[in-house]
Amino acid sequence: MSNASSKSILHDATPSWNGYNYQGKVGLYVCLVNILNEGRAGVDLSAFDTFLDEHHIEYEWIEDFAIKRGEDYLSLHQVKHKGENKFKDHVEAIATILHRKNGVLPDTDIFKYFTFRSKKKVIVQLKKRS
Repeated sequence: MSNASSKSILHDATPSWNGYNYQGKVGLYVCLVNILNEGRAGVDLSAFDTFLDEHHIEYEWIEDFAIKRGEDYLSLHQVKHKGENKFKDHVEAIATILHRKNGVLPDTDIFKYFTFRSKKKVIVQLKKRS
């Protein structure tokens, strides 16, 4: 049996790539909606150019994507490509956004960033030289 046929779905990056592709499309859609809304607001060309210059999208930093004006976050977005549409199916994503927005490192992630070592006291006895 070859390695290719013995690999399980657990070693397949396709779902991850599909999710990344999907969040890119959703991010682009959100940008286009924001641009359309600004254009429909009836601002003059100079103000519209300023809007376009000041705003940008940031992928895969604080969230799946975020809309920013300069260095300020205007909105944070988690993109989930799944069929469930009940609130309980998205609680983890909402908690992640709230934690990151408030600068809180979730306890599930803490071991990814820190290494903990025991601080046991070591008592060393020295022999007296006679």
